[in-house]
Amino acid sequence: MKKNTILIAVVIVLVMATSAYSAAPANDMFANRIIISGSSGTTNGNNSDATLEPGEPFHVYSSLFNNRGYGSNSVWWTWTAPSTATYDFDTRGTSSNVFVCVYTGDSITNLTKIVYNYRYVPLHATNGTTYHIAVTGADVTSTGQVVLNYYEEQTSPWITEMADTNSGLLEIATPNGSLASFHLKFIFSAETRTNQFGDMVEMRYDIEFYTQTGITVTDKKGNIIVNNVTPPGAGIQYIPIAFDGKILTIYDQLGNRLISYKVKNGLVLLNEQPLTIDGFFEPILRSGSEISIFLYQLGFPPNEAVTGAVAFDIKLNNEKWSFPMQPGFIHLHSSKKQMISRETEGTYNLNIHFFKKGNSLAKHNVGLPPRGRIEYCSDGKGGFLYWTSKYISPDYINSPLSYITKKGETIFDNKILTDSGVTWEHADDSMKNFVTVVRSGASATLRSYKVNKKMEKIGEVNVSNYRDSKFIGKELFVEQRLSGQEGFTIYNSKLKKKWTESIAPGHLEYLGNGVFMRKVITPGAGETNYHFKIFNKKKTIAEHDFTY
Repeated sequence: MKKNTILIAVVIVLVMATSAYSAAPANDMFANRIIISGSSGTTNGNNSDATLEPGEPFHVYSSLFNNRGYGSNSVWWTWTAPSTATYDFDTRGTSSNVFVCVYTGDSITNLTKIVYNYRYVPLHATNGTTYHIAVTGADVTSTGQVVLNYYEEQTSPWITEMADTNSGLLEIATPNGSLASFHLKFIFSAETRTNQFGDMVEMRYDIEFYTQTGITVTDKKGNIIVNNVTPPGAGIQYIPIAFDGKILTIYDQLGNRLISYKVKNGLVLLNEQPLTIDGFFEPILRSGSEISIFLYQLGFPPNEAVTGAVAFDIKLNNEKWSFPMQPGFIHLHSSKKQMISRETEGTYNLNIHFFKKGNSLAKHNVGLPPRGRIEYCSDGKGGFLYWTSKYISPDYINSPLSYITKKGETIFDNKILTDSGVTWEHADDSMKNFVTVVRSGASATLRSYKVNKKMEKIGEVNVSNYRDSKFIGKELFVEQRLSGQEGFTIYNSKLKKKWTESIAPGHLEYLGNGVFMRKVITPGAGETNYHFKIFNKKKTIAEHDFTY
């Protein structure tokens, strides 16, 4: 009888402990959110055993912004603004890493995200508007006591956070050996405002480029074609973005426009194209015949990116194709095939839309893994090979690979590789071959696989002083660095060595068509010397020297 009593007592204790552990917080569900009020206050809670509910929004854009976790343990509050002002919601005193997300709307499936950030958010609130605040763990282990403080924000004046000025020679070289160069002054400044607790709530920054000399163009023999000429029609803030030896295109920062020139005994103005979108841009010259401008607009904090693209012929006569500005990130996958993708995220899904010259090729939707994100390579046709990588460590692919065609057909699913600790991955333009890189200190082991159902290994090589690698067509370019000096080795798809450029002083750049350039900078007495060597596997194509 005594033994049975003890056993029953133990069972009761275990059941009570299990029930206590598995009990969801009172404000786990949106419908049960806790009401808070007034212009300031503090409320407490706990997100241990908090869950997602059907239709709950995707709180954090993790795979796009590398944040940690996907908001699987959220708790809710609701608050109505007593006045039009900026209020801070912070989580000082919370026992784990959390994100704060603020929404408007009347149901869990009809919410509009207003702002989110790590640990706190500044909310520009409107009098009488009701806001819903979700506090969610940065990952599945970020659980425990939650403290939510709210108060009307008191901000400091704008304070210069960073100011940096650099100058140097900026150059664009062509595979045939021509070089366009000029001296540039680069000014970056950032200002911030903080609240009364020292948390940064606003930031504004500015990037300016000022030309200190005109543009000089030399041919492959070193003959000067254009000598220190200011481009006609350009302002004082411009940078060259494309040059094919005959046509030079610049970006005029003050006018927010592209301007093209014919290079022949001077710079002859050809055309200009205004850019109607302000923001970050990344100009890419493709195949010597198109200029593609990738446009980015980011909020602060980055609620989401809005991106677009536009492509012109190199003379800026015609717009070749364009992308409208839409949420998501765009990435260049193949310059040869002029293929890019746009990535957006939904509720625990990554949506990938492939385009060629702006035309839709294929759409794919894959589930986002806990505490990880999707990485992938494209086959150039709209199909893709993908795997997951973990945020908590470098981009390891200790996870299965899957390959889906343009039409959504699965070639293979959850294919396991024997590699471990892979920190970078590559596929060639045709995606017939896939290379993994396993870092070990300054060295790396590269393994090549055939992209098919078996994913059989076809090559392996060890590289010392490893820095980076990428496919150039069907060849793998492996860059090496030692004490500020650079070299490289070219391998075929089976990782058989084809040719080597020895490690030497200077910075290396790939120009296209199998041509590279080494840039060597040597400071002198009150001057700086620049030497450019343009070469391929067989010979030196051109050499250029400048002194400033």
